[in-house]
Amino acid sequence: MTTTTVADVLLVLCCECGTTRTVSRRASGHAGNRTLRCETRRRTTPHAAIGADRFDWREDLNHETKPTLSAADQLDVLRSMGVDVRDADGTISEDGDRVVITLWWYLDEDGGFLVEVHAGSSEEERGRVLTTVLTAVAAPRDHRWYVQHWEDGPVAKVAFALA
Repeated sequence: MTTTTVADVLLVLCCECGTTRTVSRRASGHAGNRTLRCETRRRTTPHAAIGADRFDWREDLNHETKPTLSAADQLDVLRSMGVDVRDADGTISEDGDRVVITLWWYLDEDGGFLVEVHAGSSEEERGRVLTTVLTAVAAPRDHRWYVQHWEDGPVAKVAFALA
């Protein structure tokens, strides 16, 4: 038999008529709001938690939106994933576009990544390209790579350029 404590029970208020009732904290709801049957209206209405609720619903709301990471933050995420990040000289692609980021994937047993951030690109340009780079590093087999032989063996390369 389970016991119910005061901390497990919330006082909620009907958002349409103001009638209060109690409900288990485990009742499905989002950010303190629940859809419950109202005793006065005799139908299901939204109810808002009131009183001394020790759960901080703001944390729940913070996770609704994706965080906006700056280019520096995205590079830090790549470093935390074990990716080698280096500065490089500005480069022009075969199409004549300016390369912002070059991503190298070493196809040996270590399978490491190298990201070269080319000079002359703005933070905004890097931010747009790094979102794609993060996806490519997280799931490398899902992307198109240019495979070539290098001094230490085969590597795959992708250059992200802006027109």
